[in-house]
Amino acid sequence: MKPKTLIPIFFLLFLSCQYISELKHKDEIVSEAYVNNPNGLALYKTKGDLKSKEVVLKPEEKFYFLEKSNDDVKESWRKVLYGGKELFAYSSYYRSEILEYRNLEKDESRFAVLEYEVQLKDNLRNDSNDLELLPAYSVVEIIGITGEYGGFSEMKVKTQNHKIGFIYSSFSEYSSQSVAEKNSRAEFSRKEGFFLVTASNPVFLDKKSMLPIYKSKYKAVIKNGDLIYVNYSKRIEDIRYYSFESTQMWNNSEESSFLIPESNGIYMNEKEFTEYTIKNTKYSGDKRIMYQIMNEENTESSQSDLYNSHHWFNFLEFTFTKLVSNYKKEDYYLAAVDEARMHSKKVYYIFRFNKGQYIKSALDIEFFGIHKARTLDIDGDGILEILIEVAGRKDDYYELFGMKNGKYQSIAYFLRNTVIKDGIFLVGHTFHERINIDSHAYKSHPKGTKLKYKKGKLIKIK
Repeated sequence: MKPKTLIPIFFLLFLSCQYISELKHKDEIVSEAYVNNPNGLALYKTKGDLKSKEVVLKPEEKFYFLEKSNDDVKESWRKVLYGGKELFAYSSYYRSEILEYRNLEKDESRFAVLEYEVQLKDNLRNDSNDLELLPAYSVVEIIGITGEYGGFSEMKVKTQNHKIGFIYSSFSEYSSQSVAEKNSRAEFSRKEGFFLVTASNPVFLDKKSMLPIYKSKYKAVIKNGDLIYVNYSKRIEDIRYYSFESTQMWNNSEESSFLIPESNGIYMNEKEFTEYTIKNTKYSGDKRIMYQIMNEENTESSQSDLYNSHHWFNFLEFTFTKLVSNYKKEDYYLAAVDEARMHSKKVYYIFRFNKGQYIKSALDIEFFGIHKARTLDIDGDGILEILIEVAGRKDDYYELFGMKNGKYQSIAYFLRNTVIKDGIFLVGHTFHERINIDSHAYKSHPKGTKLKYKKGKLIKIK
């Protein structure tokens, strides 16, 4: 036998041993993985022993995990299968070193309807080859998936003509092939809106199975008269269903999407929804201010090319608080309206009333994650200040707005451990006084400082 023929034979023996080993460990394999680290990935013979290095896999080389990952542990060892051997991989952060296609759990949906046209490839690396162009709304079987289940994900799939490959796509998942195929033929409408529930006993369907959800299982809290934000709808066999998220409905931690049939209520677009909330508002004052807010905001949004600042206003809990009377012959008001699509967001506007007209101030106060907003007269001069509690990335903080130089503007922001009493601020950690509203300049005050508030100014007390 010539030496040059030995390499192919040994290579075939390696592949056959690997294949036999894969069959043997088929039920143990939890994911198929590829080396993503340009320096390779070391595998070890003994768990916990960095001196027992057996082999270093090359970039993009394939292997299998026989143990699930533990994302709560920064450094971890996981059993792997490579070349027919059980070895161990060590990493402090696997996501940066591998591309892992995990197998699905028994209770996970195994079929997906693709939301966009996508190319099926033999891999998702730089050297990938195209296998087939999958049209939008194709049905595929999910073999393995990376990252979170839902949204855009990298997946290993099997097509309906039995081709196996990889895709990167947005999709909807379903519990069976028949349900997936039924949904793939649906007439989709991606218009968002609100659904007014009118049925005395509304019916909800699980999006994955298209089967009814029972209240005894999920403690449904949606009832007749409630409004649900819906992000799309689809017509299946002459019935239109509207989709909404579980956070609005279920007392469980799992994020899921559900459907409600159109026979259970009335769909409203933005204009219809806003008019409904104005008509049914608890606010008993002049409703013209609500229409003014709606019309001015929509006009400004349609003229903006930089970003979409468009709001869906919910005026059911609208408030219009007088801040000051007859200040330079004008009255000032604070308007507070809910942003309907975001439960934790309110939009605040300051209006001045002059010669029978409400004029929106140049200052708009708008925050995400507001817990509370209240008015108070800190210095007792009859002009109300506005104290807004804001959810920050690390700590919640307050921002104070007051009348200064003839208009309402930001005075300071500070953490909640600052105490306000009898017009005096006792500074805790992080207190920033705004010096210039236009340049966003601030002056910091150390802990323990006492500041007296008077007519929009903070005066240090020695």
